[in-house]
This record gives sequence, structure tokens and C-alpha cells, in this order.
Amino acid sequence: MFKASKSTPGWAVFEDEPLNGREFGLSLREAFHSIMSHCAYAPLWDQDESRVRLRFRYLDGPFVGKLVGDTHPGPDTVTYEEPLTFGVFVARDQVMKRVLDAGMRGWYGARMGEFTVDRMRAEKDARDEAHRHGVV
Repeated sequence: MFKASKSTPGWAVFEDEPLNGREFGLSLREAFHSIMSHCAYAPLWDQDESRVRLRFRYLDGPFVGKLVGDTHPGPDTVTYEEPLTFGVFVARDQVMKRVLDAGMRGWYGARMGEFTVDRMRAEKDARDEAHRHGVV
């Protein structure tokens, strides 16, 4: 069973569900780049005078070099945007948090406190399911 104190900092990265947790205690940027690596995406940041935008480019597979979502039958490029109300660094952090929460290719990020609670629930559900089927 995974145990973390309430003071465990950072983020967890997992595949599909919290029981598949892979990395724990990461900074926001580390968690974001972990998901980019797992998905084989390259982040493409740009901004104008009022917004910061993030799109992604495929690094592998049949769409190498294309923007994520810009495949047939038509362009539907995945884009995240935030206003520059509090500056570019705050806006970028907000975008990265949205990406971690939304997930990409089945990879997600969650703050450690939230992740710990979700993982404990998933472990309980798995134990309950095993008891129902007489496995335990």
C-alpha cells in the first residue's frame, strides 16, 4: 500500500488510474515533462500580448512532427490557453496544471494529497472486489 504524509510535496504521475502510480513528489514542471515524455509529445509554447498558448507536436508514430489533433479528417489541434493577467510564469503554471488534470494519452498528474486519497479509495475498491469474488 502506498503511504504518504500530508506534507508530501508535489505531484504524482500515473497511467489510467491511481493504482498505476509511477512517479511521486514531483514539481509541477517535472510532472508536466514526465507526461510529455510518456506521451512522446513536444510542448510548443507561444504568446501574444494577452495570452499564453500551448500546443503539442508528436515525436513518434505515424504523425511525427504534426500538431496533436491536426490529423485527418480535419484539424482539431489540442490547445491550452491562459490570459497573462498575472504574468507569463503564472499563466504557464496554470496551463501545465490543466494539462496534468485533463491527462494525455491516458497519463495524468495530481497533487500528492489528492492522489493519495484517490489511490486509497482505489485500493479499497480493489480489496472489496476481491472479497466479493472470494479471492482473499
